[in-house]
Amino acid sequence: MKKRRYRRLFAVLTAAMFSACNVSTALAMPLQELTEDYQHFNTKLVEESRPKDIGSDAFSEWFFTYLEEETLWDWFYGVMEDDTNEDYSALYSWYEKNQEQIAKQLGANASALMASSVGDLWNNWIDGNFDLTGDGTESNPYQIEDLEDLMIMTQAIAAGTGNYDTAHYRLMDDIDLSFTINNGNWNPIGWYQNAAQLSGNVSNSFKGTFDGDGHTISGLKIVNISKNLQNVGLFGVLDGAVVKNLVIEDARVYGYNHVGILAGR
Repeated sequence: MKKRRYRRLFAVLTAAMFSACNVSTALAMPLQELTEDYQHFNTKLVEESRPKDIGSDAFSEWFFTYLEEETLWDWFYGVMEDDTNEDYSALYSWYEKNQEQIAKQLGANASALMASSVGDLWNNWIDGNFDLTGDGTESNPYQIEDLEDLMIMTQAIAAGTGNYDTAHYRLMDDIDLSFTINNGNWNPIGWYQNAAQLSGNVSNSFKGTFDGDGHTISGLKIVNISKNLQNVGLFGVLDGAVVKNLVIEDARVYGYNHVGILAGR
């Protein structure tokens, strides 16, 4: 009799659990749909309510109304990173006049919004295969033969990999930095590991030797003033490093603090 009673109890509990799961699933599905609908509605609201006249009172009111919406910042950074955008000049001018008020109103949320919009600094940069010809010594320096090699050097130093930050390098040919990753924006050599560090100190500066061997690096572009970037240039931070025999042409570098063509500092 006891066994039958236990079996009957187990059957009742199983049925109850199954029913509870069905109810939970039934509730979760519309809640998820409602959340997605709200997010879509909110995104559409922010985008469609934006006044066309950047710099007008209506635009300022719109901007500060939706200041903490990621949709706004996605649009904002998209314009400010592309100086060929038709809205770039007007938005840049407006931002310069209002950046203090923006920072004050955002307060503690500023870093979080910035990080979420910037994303990881090294997404889609290279495949992570840090393989250069040479061993980084003075007698056998790493050879930078093309853009990919220079990108490897940049990311490897930021990642704190091996001896890349203190090694010797030699540029083997002219390199054009005009490329499509990051909207054509260069990540400096000796810079931050990720977006969360952008307002702090650079942990892996360049301490080695870079011999340009008379070659030219052209097309350097860092147009990210909207993100208040600092320590920007071809190199981010040089710490006792030697950079010689290098020509830099056609460079555009903008930033918030510690900005230079060769190096931020």
